[in-house]
Amino acid sequence: MISKKEYALYIIIIAGIVFFTVWGSRNLLEAPYSTISVARAILKDLFFLFLFTGWGAYTRYRCANRALKNIMTVICVLSVLWLLLSIVKNRMFMDEDIGRYLWYLYYISLLYIPVMCLWIAFVIGERETSFKISVKFIWPLAVSTILFALVLTNELHNLVFVFPENIAIWNNNYTYGVVYYIIAAWIYGCSFISLGMMIAKCRRYESKKLLAIPIFIGILLFLYTVAYVLGFMTDGTLSCFEPIAIYQNLIMLALFESLMRCGMIPVCSHYKDFFMNASIKMKIVDDNGTIFYETSKGEIDDAYVVENKLNHGYAIYETDIAELNQLRSELYEKNQKLKEYNEKLSNEQAVRSELAVVSYRNQLYSEIEGLIAEKIDNVYDLINEISEDKGTGEKRESLFKRITLIMIYIKRKCNLLFLSKGDEQGLIFIKDLELSIAESIYHLRRMGIECGCNVTGNTGMLSLSHTMLCLDLYQEIAEICNEMSISEFAVNLVAQKDAFELIIIVSCDGNHEIRISDNLKEVAANNDTFISEHEIDGGRIIKLSINTGGDQR
Repeated sequence: MISKKEYALYIIIIAGIVFFTVWGSRNLLEAPYSTISVARAILKDLFFLFLFTGWGAYTRYRCANRALKNIMTVICVLSVLWLLLSIVKNRMFMDEDIGRYLWYLYYISLLYIPVMCLWIAFVIGERETSFKISVKFIWPLAVSTILFALVLTNELHNLVFVFPENIAIWNNNYTYGVVYYIIAAWIYGCSFISLGMMIAKCRRYESKKLLAIPIFIGILLFLYTVAYVLGFMTDGTLSCFEPIAIYQNLIMLALFESLMRCGMIPVCSHYKDFFMNASIKMKIVDDNGTIFYETSKGEIDDAYVVENKLNHGYAIYETDIAELNQLRSELYEKNQKLKEYNEKLSNEQAVRSELAVVSYRNQLYSEIEGLIAEKIDNVYDLINEISEDKGTGEKRESLFKRITLIMIYIKRKCNLLFLSKGDEQGLIFIKDLELSIAESIYHLRRMGIECGCNVTGNTGMLSLSHTMLCLDLYQEIAEICNEMSISEFAVNLVAQKDAFELIIIVSCDGNHEIRISDNLKEVAANNDTFISEHEIDGGRIIKLSINTGGDQR
């Protein structure tokens, strides 16, 4: 759709073309080289020069694709160059040789504009970022360059223009050589091929309906060229449409304009119509807020206003975010479900952790119960025996001492078990064994038994089974001493690099027989240890030897 301003501009341009074609033609002038004649010719040339230049600037403004914009700019430059060469040849130089070579230079535009048409056809439909100069762009350029070189060297071979022999000066009395017809075929071949490619690539049905307009202009261009070749523009009734640099350029630019108006060459002339028929609410305003364009779409119920900065203005549009809000609502519901699920998982994990703790405690209690069950039964038996014995004699006192020893033993044995659980390898420091024996010795001293504990050598660690064996052996000796009223014994802990020894020295006479239980000896044998007993003067030595094999730390 053409706006009122564009329509008025086209009327002015057409009127100017008609005026300068009639008013500036040579046929209407009685004195071709008079001052008025020259002024009319110059005004005519300037009009068309400004017309071609303005069309090129306007076309460059309308092209959005950068590659297409550059190609159209080159076409405009070639058209203006052709017109300038014609003005220089016809108005400034009278020398025939210079005029002939200026005439040859016309073919810069004649040969390279069709190549630019092919380039336009190649570019249409391609993304701007994917445009690259390749072989399909280079070979037409090479062919036109070769043909132009033949035109410039025509004086050597006369294959383009054939002049009579022994001609004194150059004039219009010439014929055409075989290369000229090759050039004509190349020019029109490129033009028709490019037009066919544009039609094939066009995706707008409306553009194909208007195809008759560029085809008509193309036929008019062909007929004008044929009429010029046959000489009708020079001496015939059509001399008002001379020079060819103006009118062939004019018809050619009209052809490009029709292709752009029909949509064969994509430009932004129709962007206003696209904008007005947009499916969303939009408007374009300047920096002061004045509205230039605004779509006719109604308000959107659930919309978000977006504002983008333009040159000297803003593009403001509304985007429908109903789907986005719905998606956000669905995501919120899913997040709530995930939160509930995570809470359930967290509670389940807490329950599992608590169950694991309870299970571990039960396992530990079971292990403790297995270690001290026999001693607990002994304590119950001793308590019952005390309850049945109403006297206050030495037997009652001995029972209380024995209960005290057993309870200390139970306490320390459980403590050593807990300590072993805190070590990755289940080892116990010898210092902890020393503290367990020292606590028992402390209470034995208060019971009237002279005893002591001594540690020799470097400190280290023992396994749980060896530590328990040492404590069991000490406990058994302590209970025997308490039961037999032995008043003195000593405990030595000897720690060496590869061995550990528990030595207990008991002061007793021949009336006291100290014997280690067979059960304890069997446990010692199963743990690769050895219990030995030696009689000494005034007592007995019991030794527990443990081979640590260098693993003692």
